[in-house]
Amino acid sequence: MDQAGNISTHFLRGSLQEWRHAARCVGYGGILACEKGHGTLLHNFRRWEISQGAVMSFFPNDVIQLESASDDFDARVLVYSAETLRAASLQLESVVYEWLRNDCCTTDPWVFRLTESTFSLLGFYLEDRTFGTSGSIVLLHLKAYFLGLHDRVVKSRSLSAVPTRRENRIRQQFNMFMELVEKDYRSFHSVRHYADELSVSPKHLTTITKRITGKPAKELIDEYITMQLRLSLSDTDASIKEIAWDYNFPSTAFFCSYFEKRTGLTPHQYRRARQV
Repeated sequence: MDQAGNISTHFLRGSLQEWRHAARCVGYGGILACEKGHGTLLHNFRRWEISQGAVMSFFPNDVIQLESASDDFDARVLVYSAETLRAASLQLESVVYEWLRNDCCTTDPWVFRLTESTFSLLGFYLEDRTFGTSGSIVLLHLKAYFLGLHDRVVKSRSLSAVPTRRENRIRQQFNMFMELVEKDYRSFHSVRHYADELSVSPKHLTTITKRITGKPAKELIDEYITMQLRLSLSDTDASIKEIAWDYNFPSTAFFCSYFEKRTGLTPHQYRRARQV
């Protein structure tokens, strides 16, 4: 399900148990609508309080975790591949893309109504297997959805205060940092590497990440690496030594110490616990 090229458009429903165990890097895009209850969702290391009527968008390779949820929490998530997202948003205005990336969660009643209406129509087609052209239908409805968001966001921007150039630049740099971490996490673990790639100082990069998430850059890098290490230990048969080599640790012992410090378990203990 996490391989972007091997996923069909479908709905996740209910309490989203698969998002609760630990932060995970998803290989798909999606739109979440909270239909009942409330919860706390970690998205790219930022925490969002979501409740009935909230809508959240996420992209392939985003980090997702449902940290807590009320007993009556109920959500519906439209999941689609990276290819579908690219095709549906091919003519997406930059103002909308920026909004989806930076202000990914909204409680705007208009957006919730648009989302629910889109879900209702798509559910009709996805559940009826007699429609041989459902893929094209899904794509057209997603395009219409994004166009509707475009009109709404443009109107909202014209009626509200425009973010300062500095605020926009900070958000842009944070997004670029996260994209670099997603690309380089196996080979590079230091703040210096990512700061150099962004042409800023390590201190400035940490200022940016603290401004957006409340966490220093090094902590975000280590959280992302640890999350990926958990996946490697759970989903592959690679040896501990092979994983240490693959993630560019100087030795197996260093890798084991690094992982235990951040999880409370050695890699061997973690793998055995996941196999029970």
